[in-house]
Amino acid sequence: MMWKCTCVFVLVILVQAACASEMDVEVTSAVNGSFRVAEFQEKGSIFSLNIGAHNTGSESYDVRVRADVVRDKRILFTGWSSRNAIIPGERKSLSLYGYKPAMPGLSLMIRVYNGNEITELGPVLLNDTKPFPSQTAFAIENFRTYDDYIRFDLIASKTLDNVVIFPKDFPGTWIFGQQRMERMEKGAIKEVRIPYETGFFSKRDLSVAVATVDGIYYQEKEFPLEREQGVMKYIHLVMDFLGGVFRS
Repeated sequence: MMWKCTCVFVLVILVQAACASEMDVEVTSAVNGSFRVAEFQEKGSIFSLNIGAHNTGSESYDVRVRADVVRDKRILFTGWSSRNAIIPGERKSLSLYGYKPAMPGLSLMIRVYNGNEITELGPVLLNDTKPFPSQTAFAIENFRTYDDYIRFDLIASKTLDNVVIFPKDFPGTWIFGQQRMERMEKGAIKEVRIPYETGFFSKRDLSVAVATVDGIYYQEKEFPLEREQGVMKYIHLVMDFLGGVFRS
């Protein structure tokens, strides 16, 4: 009888140990993140936003930021940061630039898209002060629309620092990236490529804004969005490639 009790006792201990072992090796998948507004500035018609992102979960994911300028629940401008991959424990800084209309009662709604999760920050109230007059200093040439990006040549009439380029007035279901150039030399030609995503592409007009971060220089130009097709698509691709070779 004592022998049977001992066997049962040992068996119970082994079962408990096996269960504990299974619990020890089990890892719960978590898509978590910590996000904060690290920096925000308004200069004339331009605002600059910097978001600090920290992957506090156990899964890697893509992260990007969306900022909407809103007045009376109406979205007047939408800007997207670039898409960044972030691994567990990693920290990254996400920058975004945008246009602020000259009107009172504006706020900035900020959303961080991390994996399949959305984190809302803000809203941030924008200043009611009227932006100061801006100057022009850029020319945009050879605008083309490809399957997943737009491209054009940007020329500055003077040497300028911290130049930002972002599309505006596009459908709310579309996503357009942005580009920043630390410095543009007078007369130099810079190729700009901005990726975009659409659920359904349709021909329409697109405004492209070019500005300096300090807001002193700002201008827009509107282009028809019509994807390159046929033989001309490949001719233009070759021209774009050769142009890049000669500029490098």
